Amino acid sequence: MKVILFNEVSLDGKYAYPELNYDLYYGTASEIKCQAVMFGSKTARLAMPKPSVEVPGDLTKHASRARDHKLPYLVIPDSRGVLHGRLHDYRRMPYGRDVIALVSRSTPVRYIEYLKTRDYDHITAGNDKVDLAKAFKTLEQKYGIKSIRSDGGGKLQAVLLKQNLVDEIYLLVSPYLIGTGAGLFNKIKYSKTLLLKGMKKTGKGYCFIHYSIKRK
Repeated sequence: MKVILFNEVSLDGKYAYPELNYDLYYGTASEIKCQAVMFGSKTARLAMPKPSVEVPGDLTKHASRARDHKLPYLVIPDSRGVLHGRLHDYRRMPYGRDVIALVSRSTPVRYIEYLKTRDYDHITAGNDKVDLAKAFKTLEQKYGIKSIRSDGGGKLQAVLLKQNLVDEIYLLVSPYLIGTGAGLFNKIKYSKTLLLKGMKKTGKGYCFIHYSIKRK
């Protein structure tokens, strides 16, 4: 399965700052063709700090979208169950087919029951934390997913790179120098050789860059 890393960064590599251009970000992301989109559970929780009220229609898959093969699955690694009671806000998103949770053998039983009673698909891979390599194999074998885009923060992206799971990197580079804050690649303690595949100007002063990972 092809794994694609994507994020918006400032010119000095920061990925969380007030000037983030969400409209351009999502517009650019739509140009990257994939069958699944992944983001971390902490990122998902921060994005919606106050969950909406769950209603009966949230307890099962949305039938029309679940059958729409043009929509990507929303894949969320969540071995600690931090999104308990919050996944319905992501199930409602019109651009997603449905949520698939990635869990481990140490995931709280209460969270597993929450997933089951609300008809969320989940994949168990790994003992303490989610074994992403095994989970990706299951996603491909069970769901036919051959490409996944990771929109996660620095921690998730670093894990993917460290485990040599990333095939391509897309970056939306903004015309800002932030100086402080979280860097997308700060947690990487090794080097990767990249091959430039494409680059174009977009928005007002932004640059959309596409790299592939050079394999040894």
